[in-house]
Amino acid sequence: MAAAYGAMFVFRDAGAGPHHTVLLYPAPHFIVAASAAALAERYLLGKQSAAFVAFCIVLAASNGWLLGRYAHAARANGFSAYWSDGVERLADVLGHQNLPVAVLDWGIHNGVEIHSHDGVAFADPAPRENVLYVTHCDGYVIDESRTAQFKAQLAASPLRMTANRVVADKKGHLVYCLFQLERN
Repeated sequence: MAAAYGAMFVFRDAGAGPHHTVLLYPAPHFIVAASAAALAERYLLGKQSAAFVAFCIVLAASNGWLLGRYAHAARANGFSAYWSDGVERLADVLGHQNLPVAVLDWGIHNGVEIHSHDGVAFADPAPRENVLYVTHCDGYVIDESRTAQFKAQLAASPLRMTANRVVADKKGHLVYCLFQLERN
């Protein structure tokens, strides 16, 4: 935990999301477990045990209900742009390419690796020919700095973008943009 917090303080954007702090196992889990054990020790041995057991049942039921609502919403609306259900289609498209793939935005690489079963060859995102570039389409871009850095490198090179194709999620939202570069 100390090493993770140390990295968050030293490296730019490390731990940028609050979930990184929450997921620093085992500290949060230990606190919850110790609190639950103390409550159980206090209330299960006394007269209030029925109330405590009822509280635990209500808590577990409400968590189950909430999880069910999340699952329903995911099936109905797809997941967020960050973890889009379109990544399955994207992995299929990329798996049928004969070019190395360079990812220009956060949240694409791991999903493609998983759904392609490591069948996609990834490349460094520096601008060059014979590479298929993948990024999120407008409105879905997560890390603007990566895109800006790539565009600055591209402006300094003799290459230009050629439109290739877009990949939609299951709801038809155009989430992923694919393109190649060629000489002017």
